Amino acid sequence: KFDLTPRGAGVTRDFVSVSSLTLLVALLVVTGCRSGTTARLPADTTNTDPDPHWVIEQSPRATVALVYVDGVTGDMIGTWTAANGKKFWDLVNENVQSKGKADAFVYGFPSYLFKSGSFDIQEAANRLHERLKFSEVLSYPKIVFVAHSMGGLVVLRELLTHREIINKVPVVMLYATPMEGSVVATIGKVFSPNSALAEMTPADGNALLQMLDNDWKSIPESQRPHVRCAYEKEPVVALKVVPWASATRFCEGATPAIEATHITIVKPDRPGADAIVYLVNALNDYAFSTHSDRGAGPLGRKAPQEMPPGPVGILI
Repeated sequence: KFDLTPRGAGVTRDFVSVSSLTLLVALLVVTGCRSGTTARLPADTTNTDPDPHWVIEQSPRATVALVYVDGVTGDMIGTWTAANGKKFWDLVNENVQSKGKADAFVYGFPSYLFKSGSFDIQEAANRLHERLKFSEVLSYPKIVFVAHSMGGLVVLRELLTHREIINKVPVVMLYATPMEGSVVATIGKVFSPNSALAEMTPADGNALLQMLDNDWKSIPESQRPHVRCAYEKEPVVALKVVPWASATRFCEGATPAIEATHITIVKPDRPGADAIVYLVNALNDYAFSTHSDRGAGPLGRKAPQEMPPGPVGILI
């Protein structure tokens, strides 16, 4: 009896199996194996409101509203809460440069790994808009979205669906958002009923992410909100869930890294942590300043002008 298996095929199969197992374990770690129950939070967490709600309200009301949007299988409070119990929005309000300058609203949506009922990106964006209306967030002169992972895709879809609010949004801050997808989602879509995972597979074969890219770039650059980002530097189970290229696609300037995993990137434990500083810098540049020229750079400095199109109207 002859062995007709190609030489090296067994090694290849073993490699594929190990790679798939690594992706699966990483997905389980990132999602916290959430099956429909509320994620475990630090003992000092006292806010148990299950609906999107205000978490910081200045007196008198601030002119800037920060809207926090979590990611796939995220928890509206737990996603943003560090091991020491500190919450992201509280740290922003404690930072000396942003203290008392912004109200904060937290938004979440149904998203599970095994349980049915998860929202896809468009459904999460539709719910976001309704909640912004209901809680009167849209009445603020300036709205800044702060998003983690899939939450950034939800925010972009919200702005594309409701372009009438773009003038109120000077900047969005995206932490580890998979703008070019994530290989971890590839294994997740195989066994999870969460349709959002299939929407976050690598962009080369992902029509939704390609359309999102086209739609975003269809807005003239001078009319788009500024996009600031940060990316994870530490792996989860030997891999980075959202690599640099995917986390920086729509971002302006040199995107900074954060010494954290995909999970802990939005769990800073002090007001001076990088995740807080990067957001505060963006707020100082575009939200707390008084300039209104969307085409301007930080603090109102004019951005370089684009070259006019050539004879056929095409820019390379």
